[in-house]
Amino acid sequence: MGTHEAKCHQCGYTAEFWDPLRSYEMPDGAFVTIQKTFVWCAACREVRWGEELPELAALEHELGATKAREPSAMEELSLLVGKYRTLEEVLTDREQELEERVAWRRVRTSGPRCLECGTTDLVPLVFSEIRSGNDKWTLAEHPGCGGRITARELPALTLDRRWIYYTPEGQKKQAYQMSPSKGAVPIDE
Repeated sequence: MGTHEAKCHQCGYTAEFWDPLRSYEMPDGAFVTIQKTFVWCAACREVRWGEELPELAALEHELGATKAREPSAMEELSLLVGKYRTLEEVLTDREQELEERVAWRRVRTSGPRCLECGTTDLVPLVFSEIRSGNDKWTLAEHPGCGGRITARELPALTLDRRWIYYTPEGQKKQAYQMSPSKGAVPIDE
């Protein structure tokens, strides 16, 4: 987990972002990792982390391909095979993860939310992969000044020990500070 920085190239707006663990807590007790991207949040009037909601059909297709052991799924997941994990174990773990993600997506009704304030009034920044590995996200027009905002990962070694739980609808429930000696300690966010 690293830090990210957003900057406007016209007005001098800057913001720095940590990247805590974020999960949906399902009614059955399962946790589904939140996929996120940078968004402009109209309520916060800031660049924030926001949800990236995959299409249900795409998740179901990926699950079907994984269960059928299609070559494309196996090739992608074969990179995770190691000394202590066979390809079959990797595929089984991915199936379970996808089944949980499909179950979550089937009950989700609202659009993507700001992971800070919960609003759905968002404009996603556009992601671009850069050959140097320093990927970036861009907002073409910064509301208020008209400049361009770019968010990038900062070259830093950081460890954010927070874990934030959300409802399946993306509403923040509780944040925890992870401690080696005390486990998950509730904190106010």
